[in-house]
Amino acid sequence: VYINALQCWTLILMIGMIYLWVETKKIQYVVALSLLCIVFSAAQWNHFYDDVQVKKLTVYNVPGHTAIDFTENGNAYFFTDSVLAGDKLKTKFHILPNRIIGGVNHVSVADPFVRHLEGCTLMVWNGVTIVRLYQENFRLPDNLAVDYLIISNNSVKNLSTLIGNIEAKRLILDSSNSFFQADKLRLEAQQHRMNIFSVPHH
Repeated sequence: VYINALQCWTLILMIGMIYLWVETKKIQYVVALSLLCIVFSAAQWNHFYDDVQVKKLTVYNVPGHTAIDFTENGNAYFFTDSVLAGDKLKTKFHILPNRIIGGVNHVSVADPFVRHLEGCTLMVWNGVTIVRLYQENFRLPDNLAVDYLIISNNSVKNLSTLIGNIEAKRLILDSSNSFFQADKLRLEAQQHRMNIFSVPHH
């Protein structure tokens, strides 16, 4: 169950109003309690529209691993490596909190929209195209344009090998890369004015 800070304080005040009403039987505490119930419900609806009833891609920071959630309407499609998939403790620590906030009540594998190519993975989800590179000997179709290019496992040593071969709206360095390599690629991307997000740096 997820409640935000506003809801937490509202619940505390509601308990206080109930106590005061029991002790004094004054109607103003019932009115205050009713108003607090409205505030709590409004906050819950706001959370539902902002965090639950949305479609989002989440690349988690789990050191040494690739972990991606495709989330929509309380359902999550999970893409990860086989080691993390079998590690319930890491999944609970790194991934479960975000799923609770997102109101996820069902998790399944992302296989239906994943296609494995040589050294890379192509994913198409809700009209969003994602390519993940995970081996140095990856092979991509010519003039490929994607929404997100995810670099994993230190598979790219130099961004110059990608320039001209693939066009991506945003580069993402996931947490399976070493911090040193991620930092190197991040600085190189800034020099080329490429839109990049490094998960190990956040």
